[in-house]
Amino acid sequence: HQLTWPQALRVAELHANRLLELNNVRSGPTPLEIITSLPKICVRYVDQPVAGASFWDPRSRRWVIHVNRYDSRTRKRFTIAHEYKHIIDHGA
Repeated sequence: HQLTWPQALRVAELHANRLLELNNVRSGPTPLEIITSLPKICVRYVDQPVAGASFWDPRSRRWVIHVNRYDSRTRKRFTIAHEYKHIIDHGA
């Protein structure tokens, strides 16, 4: 069934908490490597007019996250986490 907005936010919060728990992260900032070091994730810093994008690459059989190389470090961190959430939710 389709989730309400509060339900979707709760699911996102549960996902984030589980990711932190699995990586023994108890305080911030969250290490970006918990996403970038995953075996089926590839992060590429590219020239593009948007902050980020994610897609499945059938040749390499991994998810690719494109991040605007000119964005600030903080924006890049947000973009990677945001695109990772899209990957988690893919097909749902």
